[in-house]
Amino acid sequence: MDKKVFFNQYGVTVSKTRFIVRGQLYEINKISFLTYQRLKPNRWFAMACMAIGVLLVLDEGDLFAFGGCLILLGIVAWVAAKPKYAVMLTMPEGEVQALVSTDLPHVERVIQALNTSRGMHDTQGAEPVRPADKGNHFNPLTPPAME
Repeated sequence: MDKKVFFNQYGVTVSKTRFIVRGQLYEINKISFLTYQRLKPNRWFAMACMAIGVLLVLDEGDLFAFGGCLILLGIVAWVAAKPKYAVMLTMPEGEVQALVSTDLPHVERVIQALNTSRGMHDTQGAEPVRPADKGNHFNPLTPPAME
């Protein structure tokens, strides 16, 4: 193992030459591009509960109250679903989703350690980390013209 370790927490280790995530090893000098991506929360359970609940409420039968409870459970599950963040590495083999977590500060610390480690190598052509482009660009607002 390398002597210089930049990050070692929750099964993630970033050293001078290696990035290890739960036993998976990535060589730092092979990383050509580094970014993180926000993943949408999984809300299929919430949608299923609300759909079944609405059907039971509209039926107005014996399960009317149970349908209301399912709708409430679906709403709570929808609100409680957290987005996940993934550390994305572009390597010669292709793009790799190396780490997925709901803890954005943890992901940012890992990326900071990776950038520090990559700074120890010749990184010609390597780009600094930035959030993944998902096409959600808005034109910058310009102040109104002053007369």
